[in-house]
Amino acid sequence: MQCSLCGHPRLKPVFKKQSRVFYECARCEHVRVFPYPSEIETAAYYEQSYTPNYLSQNIAWFKLLAGKRVRILKDHLGEEFAGSLLDIGSGYGFFLKEAESCGWKVLGIESSPDEVDYAREQLGADVLDIDVQKALASLPGSSFDAVTFWHVLEHLERPAAAIRGSKRLLKNGGLLAINSPNLDSAVFRLLKTGWSWIHVPGHLQYFRAKPFSGWLENQGLTVQTLETWTLPPNLYFTIEEALLLRLSNILERKGGRIGRLGRTLRYFVHGSFHQHVVQMKAEALYRLTPFLERYLKTRLLGHEFLIIARNCP
Repeated sequence: MQCSLCGHPRLKPVFKKQSRVFYECARCEHVRVFPYPSEIETAAYYEQSYTPNYLSQNIAWFKLLAGKRVRILKDHLGEEFAGSLLDIGSGYGFFLKEAESCGWKVLGIESSPDEVDYAREQLGADVLDIDVQKALASLPGSSFDAVTFWHVLEHLERPAAAIRGSKRLLKNGGLLAINSPNLDSAVFRLLKTGWSWIHVPGHLQYFRAKPFSGWLENQGLTVQTLETWTLPPNLYFTIEEALLLRLSNILERKGGRIGRLGRTLRYFVHGSFHQHVVQMKAEALYRLTPFLERYLKTRLLGHEFLIIARNCP
């Protein structure tokens, strides 16, 4: 067992969820689960999670996210800039399609067969359906103006190798964008393992925004942007979500009709109505407390982070 980010051999257990134990590196503060789930367990999880129903419930959200992510590229590279883009973990391909419509030459890497099929057949996206490390090793060096990881790095067993492989593929001055859950967030500090993003086999790695930014600098990248996001979802919504999930767990353990009520509550929490409609309702309360957002942002306590780094010679 060693740190999956810096390779340090000294790790200590910091929290446990169900049967999983999570370890923190004594050097870089990165947290990982050990051991990793089996290939069979991981495959079953993704097959059950990323279904046609999941896509239909979230397609509007995916399209909205695609536009926001292209806007991030424009903000850092210029409104009219359109170069070569590699999106790692490209999912259903909405970001690829949006970037392509803005003039980018795009390529995705995705291991989920259903998502690859949708991206290719419905959106006409160019996607490699092989392992991330094999794909990164097979592509020519210094060939991309931008490489992106949108909520992907936390799913990988070898995040450090993926970053180094991406750096090799970036042109001089090329941009690396990483978006991931933030373990230093206020919501994790309040909820601990009750935070819905602490889950395996979905998430194997848990990054802390500021230490991770320092690690990237040590890899020869120049961090230009380090920020955390607070909405959506906002802090009020994530606390409400955690409380409902905890209640559903209690009810499910009762069994019988009460157990079925708990499962119904869980479906509601993960359903599109709760994730979108209820979440938007919580924004009204959030807007009444603007000091909270300022506090979280200035102290990098938002629930997810965005890091923009350059590959500078």
